[in-house]
Amino acid sequence: MKIQFGPKKRKERKRYLKASLQDLYISYCAKEETQVSYATFCACKPFYIVERNLKERDTCLCSRCENVELLFTALGRVKATKASTPLRLVSSMICAEGTDECYQRKCLKCKAKEIPFGELDDQTPVKYYKWVKISEEKEDKNQNV
Repeated sequence: MKIQFGPKKRKERKRYLKASLQDLYISYCAKEETQVSYATFCACKPFYIVERNLKERDTCLCSRCENVELLFTALGRVKATKASTPLRLVSSMICAEGTDECYQRKCLKCKAKEIPFGELDDQTPVKYYKWVKISEEKEDKNQNV
């Protein structure tokens, strides 16, 4: 007779999310026929799938990529575009499969899709943050003088 105290611990290899839970939830709802709430979706996430800490981040953090992210955040804030991130913009313009032809705009299904713009007139100012190198900033000041 074997006596077991408490539940048996399950060991799994840690897996990191490559996208935010909100983006994954949106893509899940688009693909699946059954709809679940965001809270249920998060609760059903396995324990071994975790988000990366900023220190463990292995994605690009160059100023060019970050400036695009910051610009999309500002455009989403003023509702100039329905896509608040570059990833959402790309996913709204390609098929669900996301083949190479889709990304090269050669796919017959998604070739005609356009950027989903929101409501914004030319007079509305859009404030956004931008990463600037110190050397570039000094050069700009010297040229303006």
